[in-house]
Amino acid sequence: MPKANRSDQAPGPTPTITLNGLSVVGLFAGIGGIELGLESHGHQSALLCEIEPRAQAVLRHRFPGTEIVGDVRQLRALPRADLSVSPTESAARTSTRGRSGFPGDDSG
Repeated sequence: MPKANRSDQAPGPTPTITLNGLSVVGLFAGIGGIELGLESHGHQSALLCEIEPRAQAVLRHRFPGTEIVGDVRQLRALPRADLSVSPTESAARTSTRGRSGFPGDDSG
């Protein structure tokens, strides 16, 4: 997809949309459903973050060569990317290993 060039936009930085798609950072990636969908449309994951070891194994299989960080608290900065994704609804339903989840009836 070529870079956007609309005459009605003010001059400024051009979005980083190339023939190779967007670079993506996936936080709380789980087994990478969102990122897998994005990759199927030409975008590429630059980093995935997921704390659960079994989900990490799935991510390593689905996204070979992509950096996987286990704990989001280990991140001091995100790599340069065009898009950051996080499944906020499912984060409230994730296993909390005996700790309280987010407030509300739907929390794990």
